[in-house]
Amino acid sequence: MDFEREKEILRNCHEKCWDCADFYWQYVKLVNDKIRKTLTIYKKDIVNEDVEDISQIVFEKLFENQCKKLKEFKPEFKGAIQSWLAIISANTTKNYIRAELMKIKVMKDKYYIKDSNQNLGDFYPSEEPVTETTIYSFKQYFEQMPFNNRIIFRLNQKGMSDSDIAEIVELSLGRVRNILSEIKKYFVTHC
Repeated sequence: MDFEREKEILRNCHEKCWDCADFYWQYVKLVNDKIRKTLTIYKKDIVNEDVEDISQIVFEKLFENQCKKLKEFKPEFKGAIQSWLAIISANTTKNYIRAELMKIKVMKDKYYIKDSNQNLGDFYPSEEPVTETTIYSFKQYFEQMPFNNRIIFRLNQKGMSDSDIAEIVELSLGRVRNILSEIKKYFVTHC
C-alpha cells in the first residue's frame, strides 16, 4: 500500500472514529502476526484465543477516547503506521503474558503470606513481630479478596510501581492505589 493510501485510511478514522473498519481490516493481519511473533519469542504457546484477546486489546486502545491514539499519531514516512502498530502489538503482548504469569503464580501460591515482617512490607506498620494470629487473619482476608486485588497486592509486595501494576491489570492508577489503600486499612484495623 502506498503512503498516501495509509494517510487516507488514518484520516478517515480521525474524521469518523465510529467508522474505522477500513483501518481495522487493513492492519488486523499485521497486528495478529506481530502478536504471534512476540508470543513465540517469549516461548509462549500460541493459542488462537490469546491472539484474538490481545488483538482486541490493541484495537480497543487505538479506538478508545474517540480514537485519541490514532489522532495523535502523525506518520512521516511509508511504513510508519506498520512500525507503530508493531510496537504497540509487541508491548501489549508482553503485558498480557506478564499479567497471565502473575495470575498463574497467585493461583499456585495461595498461601503467599509467610511468617515474616518483610513479606508484609508497609502493610505491617508495627515494630512488633508478626504473630501467628496476624498471619492467619490476613491469610483469610487475602483468600477472600477479588482475584485482581490479590494480583495487585502481590505485585506491590514484589516492589513493582503502582503505575506498572495499573498497566498490567489494566486498571487506572487511582483504582490501583485505592485497592492498596483498602488492603492496608484492613490490615491496620484487623491484624
